[in-house]
Amino acid sequence: MLLLAIVLILIVILCVALPLIRIYVRLEWEITDEKRVIYIKVYMLGLRVWRNTYDMDQFLDDNHPSSSLTIKQRLQLFQYIKQIGIERVRFEQFEAEAVIGTGEPDTTSIIYGILQSLFEVIKHQFLSKVFEEHKQPLLLLAADFEHEVYQSEGICMISLKLSNTMIVIKKWKRQKRMMLKEMKGAMKHDEK
Repeated sequence: MLLLAIVLILIVILCVALPLIRIYVRLEWEITDEKRVIYIKVYMLGLRVWRNTYDMDQFLDDNHPSSSLTIKQRLQLFQYIKQIGIERVRFEQFEAEAVIGTGEPDTTSIIYGILQSLFEVIKHQFLSKVFEEHKQPLLLLAADFEHEVYQSEGICMISLKLSNTMIVIKKWKRQKRMMLKEMKGAMKHDEK
């Protein structure tokens, strides 16, 4: 009888606490001349539960299904992700470092100035609103005036409550099915 009571209490605690557990998604990227890679890791209760590595070159390939999306479809997808995801997300960490260089000092300085201004606008207008005061984002930009180079690396970590994660995943799956149907319809229409 005591064992049954303990099991029931544990089940009740899990039912109450499980939706309050946060899932952390850590996205790291590394862009150099040799590789363009995104690492995604998912943590729950401090344990890594999933990870994957994506080569960005495959997404930039013209034969990849995502490359057949029109600009309107991409904007709709971004709007949808913003609607269902960003509102439920808490940003935990954001760090980005980039080095740019065109090989010509005058062109590099112009591009550096434009990008530095853009970084500051993004940092103060967008990121400062979604981060708490003690977790401000770190955006660093450097210029290489002598060499032609573009390198970037960074980390973005977000967290969601488990209950919100389940809702988002269901909506994403539904949206993905709809987009695949639209893409197949567009491909059939193009073949005619």
